[in-house]
Amino acid sequence: MKIEVKNRQCLADIALQVCGSVEAVFAIAERNGLSITDDLAVGQILTYEPTDIEDKRVVAIYAAEGICPVGAADEKTLRALLVAVDPEDGSGVLEDTTDAVEPTPLTSIFTEQFDITFA
Repeated sequence: MKIEVKNRQCLADIALQVCGSVEAVFAIAERNGLSITDDLAVGQILTYEPTDIEDKRVVAIYAAEGICPVGAADEKTLRALLVAVDPEDGSGVLEDTTDAVEPTPLTSIFTEQFDITFA
């Protein structure tokens, strides 16, 4: 069986989506010659076997609801989370202005990333 990697998916996301459990990450990694921490490319095709499926209920629910887990953060999101906030005026404080990115409050990340999935 095959699955195509979507934007911002990591191996744990794939394991959860197609096998119903993150524990399947080890079987999928081995089957595809990957380390469990390897970055995946959008469009990359990964293979898994029916014997890798840990929880058919979870797989069925994800498929029926169209849930596609994505847990890998892009660089912009990570940088936004790492911006220090000045407690007096709430502005982001960066030591190197060449690395400046628009600060993203944590609540907006949750709204953007999770409300769609769990609404």
